[in-house]
Amino acid sequence: MPIPADQMTRATALLLQREDAVPTEVRDQLKLCHRTEGNSIVLFEFRVSFSRPEQWHEEPVAKFTYVQSRNRWRLFWMDSSLKWKGYTKLSQAGTFEELFHEVVTDPLNFFWG
Repeated sequence: MPIPADQMTRATALLLQREDAVPTEVRDQLKLCHRTEGNSIVLFEFRVSFSRPEQWHEEPVAKFTYVQSRNRWRLFWMDSSLKWKGYTKLSQAGTFEELFHEVVTDPLNFFWG
């Protein structure tokens, strides 16, 4: 089930604001992006490869999944085997903003390294 329009509008606004916050002096090497996959939004970094500067690659940061039956958002992080795992400190919330704040502040270093 797709994410409701009002939820998507709020989430997109926050994500675009964060993407625009990447300093201009590094934007030729790093971009912060997101995409929608069904009822999920995936936040990822798009970086220049260290070994091949002409190539870019994605590094997943977080996945936010909307659960319509509960009107809740769930948060996931990607482990070293490239599998999404539920973020246990704050596994779900009533608003996207609450989980987004958790990713931005990253108190347990799950999302940004």
